Amino acid sequence: MPRGAGRGGAARRGVQQADVLVEAHYTKGDVLRERRTVVYGDGATAEVLPDGATLTDAVGLRVNERAFTKLAPVVKALTTFDPGAVAPAGTVFLDECVTKIILCTVYVRASTAAPPSISGFDVALDSNQGDVRAVVTLHDLHVPMAIAARVVGAPVNCSMDVDATTSPSTAATRWAPTPPTPTIST
Repeated sequence: MPRGAGRGGAARRGVQQADVLVEAHYTKGDVLRERRTVVYGDGATAEVLPDGATLTDAVGLRVNERAFTKLAPVVKALTTFDPGAVAPAGTVFLDECVTKIILCTVYVRASTAAPPSISGFDVALDSNQGDVRAVVTLHDLHVPMAIAARVVGAPVNCSMDVDATTSPSTAATRWAPTPPTPTIST
């Protein structure tokens, strides 16, 4: 396995981009110069493998648009989502004066009366220039709410259910390795 001397600006600073010009110096004296996807670079050395070689302790891959349709169900299968852990009973959504005429005339505190529930969720992935768009859709979202209000000082309490057949959430994430600890930033 060759060890590169890290020639070139990208290798000296630590490899952050996928394609870099690699100059590898072999112990026999051979020098290999070509564009490669570098799996690890610490600023002084870079590890490269010959074409077709496999990595023993890392994964390096490029994912195209067609692969995301197959990858999304895998992401879903490896993911658990518990809405009750995200917003347990008593989670406050609103706690403020909503109407003011000199003094607060209507004050509202809204919180979850019980943990929310869903019947399931889906994950869809879409490639964009420089990031991956993930859409997580919750199905049959049900959030029981407890409303505690004061209207001109008099308590007015009620309950309310918030229901949605589907509730999509979108995030664009940039997946990039940061040797030695890879991270995903949003």
